[in-house]
Amino acid sequence: MANRIFYSKILLFGEYSILCNSQALTIPFKNYSASLKFPNLKIADKSAASSNRILKKYADFLSENVRVQLEEAGFEFSAFDKDLENGLFMESTIPHNYGLGSSGALVAAVFDRYSGVNNNINLDDQNLAALKKLFSKMESWFHGKSSGIDPLSCYLQIPLWILTDNRISIPDAGKIKNVSGNWFLIDTKRKGATGPLVQHFYQLCQNKAFQRSMENNLIPATNRAIESFLTNQTEMLYTELLKISQYQYDNFQKMIPKEFQKIWQEGLNSNLYYLKLCGSGGGGYLLGMAKNRADINQMQKTYEVIWL
Repeated sequence: MANRIFYSKILLFGEYSILCNSQALTIPFKNYSASLKFPNLKIADKSAASSNRILKKYADFLSENVRVQLEEAGFEFSAFDKDLENGLFMESTIPHNYGLGSSGALVAAVFDRYSGVNNNINLDDQNLAALKKLFSKMESWFHGKSSGIDPLSCYLQIPLWILTDNRISIPDAGKIKNVSGNWFLIDTKRKGATGPLVQHFYQLCQNKAFQRSMENNLIPATNRAIESFLTNQTEMLYTELLKISQYQYDNFQKMIPKEFQKIWQEGLNSNLYYLKLCGSGGGGYLLGMAKNRADINQMQKTYEVIWL
């Protein structure tokens, strides 16, 4: 069986707010990828052995917690177990805890190889919702709770627009073309920790005032940002990005590495660029958009920047 390659993903809009029923928009990011492989028996590879051990623990989790649902999808646990005994591992260039879907790619690869579901399935609302629900359970081993969006994005390898009623739409490819322009990533050179930060967010949500601020500020700004992005309304997009960036700066300090809070604030003050979280934060990449590429020339002298 040929090993499919699964690309990383970027959640352009919807980090944290999707957990409170906002819209979200995710796109494939082909700079990084992952696939399941068997080891070269002639070469000892410690990373392959480590990955194999992790996969065995993951297989135990799936068997104990998601077995019924996976078997309904034709998942072959016996084949998975046999391959694990033969050294199956995940070869990945996707950095862990960077907000790019490393665990989502693993879930997608395992499901793709051992389920009876054809990856060319009919992408109607019912099938997409069912896959998202199953993937959320499969990915929960990594983060404690998962929306299922990351593995779904990695599995389908197409842009996904998640609507507020939990429906999933597939945007026209032409509506996504403006992502390659002034969008960029900043490498914080440190890993984030998704599980604890998501738990911290849920603790914040216990406060009714915080809930209202999400409902009145971040969620509407996120939904309008997606609308403006998909309709190529640049000025409206900048307006909503400013709101998102300011809200995250004011309310998600724990998710923003301290050494990057200054340049985050400088973007807000200058209106030349805006930064936002890429995934759960705490490290990994920060996602930004500049009005002109030259506006972040100075930043690029200090930080590693990747243009989308």
